[in-house]
This record gives sequence, structure tokens and C-alpha cells, in this order.
Amino acid sequence: MVEGLERLAIFEGLTRDQLRTIGERCEVTTVQRGETIFHAGDPAQYLLFVRAGRVELRFQVEYAGAMDEYPLDTVTANGACGWSAVIPPHKYTLSACAVEDSELLRIKQTDLQECCNADPRMGYRVMENIARTIGARYELARRILVGEIQNNLKQRDPLA
Repeated sequence: MVEGLERLAIFEGLTRDQLRTIGERCEVTTVQRGETIFHAGDPAQYLLFVRAGRVELRFQVEYAGAMDEYPLDTVTANGACGWSAVIPPHKYTLSACAVEDSELLRIKQTDLQECCNADPRMGYRVMENIARTIGARYELARRILVGEIQNNLKQRDPLA
């Protein structure tokens, strides 16, 4: 079994046997600082976990005909990225870039889906945990958006 799966929030509440089943399908990979792990819009083939290092999640913004990426969040040890791999239509909604040399644990979308289909209790627990992750990321994006709107309103209000 891959060490440390029990510390990953997405696998919280799974039994030792369930963790072993998932661990048998995981692989470790490394990425170098500055390396793009996946781009927004790519097919979401893997759910990834940071074992060491840091990965920045970025969203794309088009302005005046040019496309640029802006950071939304940074994933550190035991954090997950690429949850789009388990949510249809299985396309990454953000880009991920290593901001330092990093070691990642990854599981193929199809392998995780097979595990969850074979053990619906495990599937339910994994999806519940992923929903929590999505909720946290949504709340972060909402706070950033509200801050930007407030800054925009301040710029328009000469008395602010």
C-alpha cells in the first residue's frame, strides 16, 4: 500500500482495505519547478495529490484578445488537485503548475471509478470528501471575486 493515503482528505473515513485497494492503483511521479501538470480544458485523466512541494492552481482569463493565467490556490503536502477527474465531463477547470520541485501521487480516473463502482460505500465516502474540497475551492473563489468587486466599487466611488 502507498504510505500516507490515510492522511489525504479525499480518502478520509476509508477502511484500511479500501485504502489498500486504492493504493494498489496509485503511482508516484515527480515534476520540476515551472512544469505544467495539466491545462484547463484538458481531459481530466488523473486525480493528483501533492506528497512534497507546491502546486499552483490557475484560472484562465481572456482580455483584449490575449489569454493569461492567474493563481487561485496553492496545493501543498497532502492536498489534492484535479478532482475534475471524478466529476463529469472529466475536463480540468483550472491549470496546475509546479511552483517548486514536487512529488505527486496520482490515480487514473478510470481506476478510481472502478474502485468506487466495485465498493459503493467507498464511492460514496470519496464523493462526499470531494464535494467538501469543491465547496472549499468555491468559497475561496467567491471571496476573491467579492474582493475584486469591492475594489472596483471603491475606485468608482470618490468618497471611499
